Amino acid sequence: CDDSITSAQALVARNASTIYMTSRGPQKILTENGANDYFFSIHLNSNRYPYLGLKQFNLQGATSVAIVYEDLGNYFFTGVGTESQIIAESFGYEVRLNASFGYTSD
Repeated sequence: CDDSITSAQALVARNASTIYMTSRGPQKILTENGANDYFFSIHLNSNRYPYLGLKQFNLQGATSVAIVYEDLGNYFFTGVGTESQIIAESFGYEVRLNASFGYTSD
């Protein structure tokens, strides 16, 4: 389901005081329209997906990383991409590149 549809459905649930469950994981979907006590996700926060991979490479001695991610308006890919830098820096990585690409990218 498109992120905008999920967000719109969450607003209907809030206005109707009805619980709405989604399987979508991007944190921004849960927060973009403000607080909503009726909107829940059964999915883990997908922004943290890069954590274990970055941790494993760090444990193996990696010291630098390049981050390239898709930024096409989909909160999943954008959230994973932007959170990757935060996670990488928390492990002490040198972030040599942090770039996104969109529809007009080569």
